[in-house]
Amino acid sequence: GNGELIYLCYSQPGSPSFERAARWWGRSALDPKTVDAMWGSKRPTRRGTMFWGIEDMLSPHAQFGGAAIEFRSAQAKNNAAKAMRVPMLERWLRFIGGFDAPEAPGYFEEIREDYAPRRASWQENVIENALSCYERTLAGLGEWAREGGLKAAD
Repeated sequence: GNGELIYLCYSQPGSPSFERAARWWGRSALDPKTVDAMWGSKRPTRRGTMFWGIEDMLSPHAQFGGAAIEFRSAQAKNNAAKAMRVPMLERWLRFIGGFDAPEAPGYFEEIREDYAPRRASWQENVIENALSCYERTLAGLGEWAREGGLKAAD
């Protein structure tokens, strides 16, 4: 990826929270097919995500809206070995070699480059896409406030 945004809205499709997020960022951005294509495999499954906890905690007292928004960073991998390299390095560092192993600095650099590349195009796209996302989110929050739905949770 090159800094494109992936919107992971965990609200139930059709719910007021999901519909609100769709107005802010676009229904196609939240579509599971779009997310699957952006991830290169399938939409990640998350269990115990804070999103659901916050939504459940606020739901009796307030409306909720949002999504986890991530930047695409990893370059496309053309085989399983390349696709699994970074997760395997993370696992090796955690369970086998340790953070003080002689190989660790090189592995950390490879992991970092996969998650937050140093290439200028990625950094520029991240800034551009983040600013656009902020603008759409703030516009959506403003609209929600004018509708009377945006109130601070106790």
